[in-house]
Amino acid sequence: IVYVAYSQDVYTKKQLYLSRYDGMVVEVWDNDGPGWTTTFADGDPFRSSIGYISSHMLAIDSSGILYVTYSSTYVDISDRIDHYYRRIILTRYDGTVDSDLISGRTDSAHNPQLAIDSSGIVFVTYDQSDGEHSHIFLNRYDGAVVEIWDRNNYERPGWTTHLSYGDPIDTCKDNHAGSPQLAIDSN
Repeated sequence: IVYVAYSQDVYTKKQLYLSRYDGMVVEVWDNDGPGWTTTFADGDPFRSSIGYISSHMLAIDSSGILYVTYSSTYVDISDRIDHYYRRIILTRYDGTVDSDLISGRTDSAHNPQLAIDSSGIVFVTYDQSDGEHSHIFLNRYDGAVVEIWDRNNYERPGWTTHLSYGDPIDTCKDNHAGSPQLAIDSN
């Protein structure tokens, strides 16, 4: 099956849509099923956001599970003032749709990249601001738990489930880092 993810304007928002080709027909995601339809006018956003979804990327693991990562607008109204941030989301499709937040800080995150290793572990890298500079972060998802790289983690060296504790993997705190790319060898 061939999957295509694309952003499309819906009123004042940019939403994430998903189409697929199964060798016979092209279908678009339909939330009314939920499922797939060949009636394109019935197609719905695969994932919705309050604002814009962008920088999407997709990959399929060896079991045929589809993963889509993207940057999505998030609003924090905890102090009664709207703060708009870009968050990184990972969505898994295996017949049903399930999403997890990947980025955990309150500063904007951009440019997610996705790769899956031979054991099915999903890795996502992205750049995220610390308020002054952009840095590169690395997360992984094993089908149940999202973790972020943490140099100072005592629970499990290297990784933590506390997304806000994650540490950048770039080399310099005083400069900007951006546009990460991700590749995994076959070992």
